[in-house]
Amino acid sequence: YYDAGWPQFAEARPDVLAALPSRKANSYFAEMTGYVEPLIRFPDPGTLDGVKSRLKPIMKLTNVTFRYDASDRDVLKSVNVRMSLSSRVALIGPNGAGKTTLLKLLVGDLEKGTSGEVWKHHNLRVAYIAQHSMHHLEENLSKSPITYIQDRFFQGRDRELSKMVTMALTEEEEAMSVPLQVVCLAAFDAVLVRLLNALAPYTWQGLRGSLCAALNRNKDGRVAAILAAQYAAADIVFLQ
Repeated sequence: YYDAGWPQFAEARPDVLAALPSRKANSYFAEMTGYVEPLIRFPDPGTLDGVKSRLKPIMKLTNVTFRYDASDRDVLKSVNVRMSLSSRVALIGPNGAGKTTLLKLLVGDLEKGTSGEVWKHHNLRVAYIAQHSMHHLEENLSKSPITYIQDRFFQGRDRELSKMVTMALTEEEEAMSVPLQVVCLAAFDAVLVRLLNALAPYTWQGLRGSLCAALNRNKDGRVAAILAAQYAAADIVFLQ
């Protein structure tokens, strides 16, 4: 934190100013009105389902204390945070003050603290860009953009979100999810069959047979080609 004004800071730390993005030339409107155009613009995510006011809390930390397992010192102690859709927050402080720990608690990359409460609105969408880009890229350096998107959102689930500690399923939740998936698939099948019977009652069964036959034709060869393309660097491939 720098308690003097901007001119004093600019004089004392020219290296920081040199690293900032250059400001574009102000428009005629800005010059006439004195409006200062911002260097960085955050996108507006729109409204949050279920939240009518931009001042209503959507994320809170209440009296949170956090300590890592291998440490005998609290990184955070009795921390309280309250944020709304209108919040714009910058975390500042020296190295080791707990900025990253606090941020990871907020986004769900760490379990809640040793005491206190961490709460987020159930419809809240959270984006997280780590201080070091390798946090996001190290597992995907050899992938093309298309392959990365296919792998990340395989079966409609965001694998980046599933890596977060707070998103992990317990054994009980895993056991409950299997019959739930079966029920959802059965309901989808029933709706699909009813729809097809209404739209094409005499032709869809034959079309289904043709599609199945086409998919199974040379299936082994196509599976082998996919394995060779995707897992060429693997020493052993297990097929179930």
